[in-house]
Amino acid sequence: MLFMSERQKAVTVRIQKDIFSPKTGEKIDTIRRVYANLERGYMPDWAVPLAEETFAMGGKPPNVPTQRWIASYDSVLDQKVKGWTDEERELIEAKLKSKGNVRVIEAPKIPAPYAQYDKHRKVQGARKLEQVLADISSTYELAGFDIDQAVRYETQHLNDPVVIEHLQSLAPTPVVLEPLIEA
Repeated sequence: MLFMSERQKAVTVRIQKDIFSPKTGEKIDTIRRVYANLERGYMPDWAVPLAEETFAMGGKPPNVPTQRWIASYDSVLDQKVKGWTDEERELIEAKLKSKGNVRVIEAPKIPAPYAQYDKHRKVQGARKLEQVLADISSTYELAGFDIDQAVRYETQHLNDPVVIEHLQSLAPTPVVLEPLIEA
């Protein structure tokens, strides 16, 4: 989830704290710090127009790059970097959502590349990944679909590298013609 604010902010939900044994007094664990730093300079390309629309003053953004006047924070990315649990990420998200000057900016949803994609994409029971790849391939051969859209959709939803690689392999390779040389 992407959060944005006009003011650069740091939000702490939980401080780092050592836990000691009541019997021995020895350190037995550490509760890690859970915090977020909204920083200027980072913003995915898809978020720039949404940020400008959300924070434009007087209907028009300032005459500087958006990344210089809007701070942002990606909770999912930070979770991966800091090794947080889903519960820790959700704590930060709830705290940020409660702030009046922070807004949630959602990535635009990529539509499925074809109507039956989600059905073809299911791996459950006896259905194996090989069958999923075969269904996707046969649909592409019979009807075709936008490979780039399929890759973006897969990345946004299940993000399986095997399926993404397979989708990319379906793309036709461009034919490079050699210049003719007269003899």
